[in-house]
Amino acid sequence: QIRGRIRSPLGADLDLGLLQEDLERIYQIGEFERVGFRLEPLDLDPWAADPRHRLVVQAEDKSWGPTYLRAGLRFQTNLAGDSDFLALGQIRRTQLNALGAEWKTTLTVGDISEVTSELFQPLDYLGRFFLAPGLEVVRDEIFDTAGTLGLIEGNQGLGRLDAGLLWKSYGELRVGLFRGQLDADTSSQGEIKAALGGWRVRATFDQLDSFSFPARGTFAEVEWLGSSSSLGADDRYELVTADVVQAWTPPLRGSGRTSLVFRAGYATSVASELPDYAEFDLGGFQNLSGLNQGSLRGDVRALVALTLIHRRPGGLYLGASVEGGNTWALREDLDFGNLLGSALVFVGRDTYVGPVYVGYGQSTSGEGSLYLFFGQPF
Repeated sequence: QIRGRIRSPLGADLDLGLLQEDLERIYQIGEFERVGFRLEPLDLDPWAADPRHRLVVQAEDKSWGPTYLRAGLRFQTNLAGDSDFLALGQIRRTQLNALGAEWKTTLTVGDISEVTSELFQPLDYLGRFFLAPGLEVVRDEIFDTAGTLGLIEGNQGLGRLDAGLLWKSYGELRVGLFRGQLDADTSSQGEIKAALGGWRVRATFDQLDSFSFPARGTFAEVEWLGSSSSLGADDRYELVTADVVQAWTPPLRGSGRTSLVFRAGYATSVASELPDYAEFDLGGFQNLSGLNQGSLRGDVRALVALTLIHRRPGGLYLGASVEGGNTWALREDLDFGNLLGSALVFVGRDTYVGPVYVGYGQSTSGEGSLYLFFGQPF
């Protein structure tokens, strides 16, 4: 896996620029604490007119792993007394074979119970092409305050197979198919059963330095999903989602630094209405923070947010954001003039197990929510 990422030719003069690219490709494997090099003399005569050297690449294994465990906690409550609690855990096993396969499983327990598992299998030593089979089982309970379903209690099982291309350290392109089954009970429409199946294409560009407290960089992702009867689906529909995050940190004097983070997201059905179970939702932390998780639903979703993050000594962060967004039942109903607004203030801190957030969100409609996150919200 390491040799496949070295492109410096054997026997050639040392090209420091090309060597730097080689070292970066090796470090991108993600299994080394440090990657460097040294030159060893090949000539016994130190006074040779044209001494030759051997280039030795040094990759130091991480002092932890190759199995990694992470944990998290999320708590949300609103002014009406409704609450949402989730405990999260993840196990990730790396370097399963010579090509650097990785297996990751995430477990969520609480108001939403979920198990997702994926095997990421590179197909070459450069890690350019990969296969990624996965499995997802979800049981959730949502109160749809703005839609027509009322209380939703659902069970969903889904299997998928993706194939893709990694573009250096910039991002990836995935193409895949999925099959599954949905069983849900709603307080207003009774039982909903649906066979699921279709295709998806997703392109991701990720140069953001951190998802927890971003200071600089860009993240962008676009996905198309098509539900297809040829893959067993009961309902045929298409949807497109697009999200972008841009973070800036201007140089400031003093001990703290302030970053500005812009986020925007848009999702819509294509050429057909979405079935109730496939509608987009809004609500929750940094997604109209004053509203409950998933309290808005529709065929179209739009969100814009501007967040100010001030970093203090000792890994403490003070943040505030303003957010605007809404969902609409149909694309014909889309009207940016009736966006709903929310504001959020939070305090965060980096810890060994991930970030910790405490925050409060308030919507322009008078609703408010209190948040507590412990650990990376993966």
